[in-house]
Amino acid sequence: MIELIICYQQNQIGTLQYETDTDNFTVSYTDEWNKQGFPLSPIIPLKKISAGNPVKAFIENLLPEGNALTELSQFVGVSKHRPFTLLKTIGKEPTGAFKFVTDDCQTEKTCFIEITPDILQNRIKMRESQSLMIWDGKPRLSIAGVQQKLPIVELNGKFGFGEGNLASTHILKFAKPHSTLILNEYFSMKLAKSCGLNVATVEILDFEGEAVLSVQRFDRRIKDEKVERLHIIDACQALGVLSSHKYEWSLGHGRDVANIRDGVSFKKLFAISEGCKIPFIAKQNIIRWLVFNLIIKNTDAHGKNISFFINQSGMETTPFYDLINIGLYQGEYDQNLAMAIGDSYIYEELNSLDFKDLCSDCDIHPSTIKNIFEQLTKGMAQKLDDIATHINKAFYQNDFIEQYKQSVLENIAFLKERIYSE
Repeated sequence: MIELIICYQQNQIGTLQYETDTDNFTVSYTDEWNKQGFPLSPIIPLKKISAGNPVKAFIENLLPEGNALTELSQFVGVSKHRPFTLLKTIGKEPTGAFKFVTDDCQTEKTCFIEITPDILQNRIKMRESQSLMIWDGKPRLSIAGVQQKLPIVELNGKFGFGEGNLASTHILKFAKPHSTLILNEYFSMKLAKSCGLNVATVEILDFEGEAVLSVQRFDRRIKDEKVERLHIIDACQALGVLSSHKYEWSLGHGRDVANIRDGVSFKKLFAISEGCKIPFIAKQNIIRWLVFNLIIKNTDAHGKNISFFINQSGMETTPFYDLINIGLYQGEYDQNLAMAIGDSYIYEELNSLDFKDLCSDCDIHPSTIKNIFEQLTKGMAQKLDDIATHINKAFYQNDFIEQYKQSVLENIAFLKERIYSE
């Protein structure tokens, strides 16, 4: 059996153990943490030893996905199906408040390793041939997800990496050359904010004419030149399912597996909300997230794209993130809904019965969906125009912006018929 120490603010609060022969994970908390702390997730509760799939799922969901996971596993020299060993490599700064280390929680010296603008710009430019993950012989990607990204510290106007009491404060997100994804996400996030949703703070940075999205981390907070870590979990971690179950149809939509809906669903999200400190507010936030994603046709709103703060006082929804108008990329990205509305996963086939089924399944009053739809869409044309006028002219793509605005207005007209139909 091998183990990692679980740290919170330089104190050991528990132990993660892994039995190699049985592939079993176990979490146990210290007596002191059991008295005054909070759990890693609701399914890894205090005052008991948790083992098995819920713990494995929690750990696996801390890891990157896709090509980034492949790069990390190749760097470490182990299979990407060995989450314990991979966590051991990136465990000093995973998402959330806890560290997973092999030695004492207080041994690492605090320092800021500056990345000069020239070096950062060059690495961004060369990222297709030289991985952004590895810097100074260390893997720096500790963020879950598929999209290419880099967690960094922004301190006193400088970029860098942090050690010890410093941790990344921002995430830089990249797209392929000539892609509109960065502009799309920026526009979507700004639109969500103008509609009253609580979202992560974003801005577009210019690196020699390339648009890079900077996302301020909401699980980090700078205080007296130290970075406080706030604990968050995504819906997969809250439910104890692997990242492969972030979609409701985890096995896809083939005829032989069409009835298998064992992934994250709206019904399961609302079940999580019942465990939040103010269930009504959590539920309202989830509905707002659901409706806004339909408005912009973000069909990829899956279980890793919604998260919850967790601390001694309980759970609550975090700001929203990864909002993108996927509908603009027909033929390039999967257009199936990540979570069904009723029994439908095809956006264009949504009807009033699907929304009625959703409300029935999730114990939502039908008027709630209508009221939130009205709130979010009020003055939408003006909101779209206002956001467009504030986009950096260096990255303004008129054809794309007009296409985005038109698609949202068409989506609203389409949804209005379905939501209001009796």
